[in-house]
Amino acid sequence: MKFTEEMINEDEKRWHERDIITELGYCGNNMRDRKNMTNMDIRFYAYIMRKAHAMLEAQEASWIRAPYKKARICSRCYADEPYKFADDDADVYDYCPNCGARMINRR
Repeated sequence: MKFTEEMINEDEKRWHERDIITELGYCGNNMRDRKNMTNMDIRFYAYIMRKAHAMLEAQEASWIRAPYKKARICSRCYADEPYKFADDDADVYDYCPNCGARMINRR
C-alpha cells in the first residue's frame, strides 16, 4: 500500500490524540494475524511508526566540549560523557547514558 499525503493527513486527524508509547506496547503484544489485517490496521500501524520515528528524531543530541570541563557533555541533558575526555576522541559514545539521546555528531 502506498501512502499519499492526503492519507497521511487523514490519519493525523483521525488518531492525533492517541498515546504512541501505549499503542506501541499494545501493538507489539497484540498485533493481528496477517490474514486478518485490514487496510485500516495497516494505516494505523504506519501512523504509529511515523510518530515513533519523529519521537526518536526529537531525542537527537551531540557531545559538546565545555570550556569549564575536561569531559564532553550531552547537548540535551548536559550530563558528562562517562570515562571520556575532550582530549581523547577514541571510542566516543553513540548514545547518552543519562537521557538516551542518539548522538548525531560524535566528535
